[in-house]
Amino acid sequence: MPKMRLALIDPLGDLGLGTYTYELAEGLVANGVEVDVYTSGLSPVGGLPRKHRFFPVLGSALFRQRKRLMSGTGSAPDAVASESAIGRTASDDRPRPRRAVSPGRRALRDTYLIIELVAWLRKSGYDLVWTQWPDMGRSIVPFWVAARIAGLRVVHTAHNVFPHERHDGDHAEYRSVYENSRLIVTHSAMATRALCAEFPSVAAKVLTSRHGLYTCFARSPAARDRLREELGIPPGQCVLLAFGGIRPYKNFDVLLETLALNRDRAFGLIVAGHELGFRERYADDPLGRTRHLVAGLGIADRVRLLPGPHSNDRTGELFEASDVIVLPYTESYGSGVLLLGMSFGRRVVVSRTGGMDEYVAAYGDGVVVEPSVDTDALLAALHATCDRASRSTGEPQRPQELEWTRIVRELLPDLERARGR
Repeated sequence: MPKMRLALIDPLGDLGLGTYTYELAEGLVANGVEVDVYTSGLSPVGGLPRKHRFFPVLGSALFRQRKRLMSGTGSAPDAVASESAIGRTASDDRPRPRRAVSPGRRALRDTYLIIELVAWLRKSGYDLVWTQWPDMGRSIVPFWVAARIAGLRVVHTAHNVFPHERHDGDHAEYRSVYENSRLIVTHSAMATRALCAEFPSVAAKVLTSRHGLYTCFARSPAARDRLREELGIPPGQCVLLAFGGIRPYKNFDVLLETLALNRDRAFGLIVAGHELGFRERYADDPLGRTRHLVAGLGIADRVRLLPGPHSNDRTGELFEASDVIVLPYTESYGSGVLLLGMSFGRRVVVSRTGGMDEYVAAYGDGVVVEPSVDTDALLAALHATCDRASRSTGEPQRPQELEWTRIVRELLPDLERARGR
């Protein structure tokens, strides 16, 4: 059978999908697949070295971008490409329009863009089209319906079975995506169970495949001491990190409360990111709610607040400077931040949700708490993890099963079946 040609569609570019799609594309290429990535101008990975082709063209008419489409060497604008994908998160997990337009005009525009994209993908003759997000605008004809009508074979990654903030119509929208895809990929057994329970009619198409470790964030061990000195962190203090979107389901309030109960002041905390989804809004401070809580708990001397998003280089420095990544989520379908922490060899404390416990089992150096974790349980977990980190002379090993080349190699037979149907 001839070499597989595959198009990866990442309509957001940010939200962690830019770096995820980059790693998936490189893993596919390493396994002999020809890959083209189609994404938006928000993508933060335009300047990275790659073996796949890269088209940051989504969101604008393709006929105006013929030169970029023909070359396959375009990159995202420099001002945007410097931002960290994992640190960026839209407030409702949906792409934002570039300017205010009427709903009717936006629907017509999005419909044209979808039809044009489907026609281009069809003309390009891809064996598979692999979508990475279930929302590609407010088209009258959704992408997945148009793709099926055009005869495209679509694979879809269900990063979330549903969005973090639910809206009317989500169930019908997501069902349409799943029903019009030939193969649905989740990242944990937990997510597979949740999707099949909610949409039993598509259960036969659902496949669990791991989220891999990151290679596109450079290691810089020398940054550890430099950044800790910059932030005024006492020598030897165990530093916890809360990174990315600070949202209600991530339950970071319990982490702040636990820090306040820590009488021996053994822990420091870096909060690096921005708040989303809370009723309280601080227009001038991306971490305004957290700042207010920190002041009220009397722990300002132990908490460093670094409003984001942060550049890829700064993101790497933050993970180098930290000791433990804390993810006390109440609900989830997975966490790119967990995989980033593991990529940097950091210890982790996670709740038993979103399949995070499945990844910690493979990692072998973390503590799992219940989603309803209280301050006493979290404090015990933090002490156990920091004590183990202080006694260790090295970092946890990268799990081989989470390397992208291996993940894709194990996935290829399923992709071939989807290709041949």
